[in-house]
Amino acid sequence: MASCRSCGAQIGWATDIGGKPVPVDPGEREDGTLAVQEAGGKLHARYLRKDGAVTAGERRTVSHFATCPQAGEWRTQGGGHG
Repeated sequence: MASCRSCGAQIGWATDIGGKPVPVDPGEREDGTLAVQEAGGKLHARYLRKDGAVTAGERRTVSHFATCPQAGEWRTQGGGHG
């Protein structure tokens, strides 16, 4: 686990299907928009459609951009988050 450089919250780093890093909140969220799975010591994420289901070995969570109080600052600066 890593810590968000803005708010200090615990986050994990996953890689999406396109190879882009995604900061993810730990734990599961029923309203989550990401399915995260650990494989080979790394987290892999895929975005879920509204009615999307997770498969065996995945957990439903959210990108930390959705929960970080300072997420907007990172988007406007164009910098990395985490």
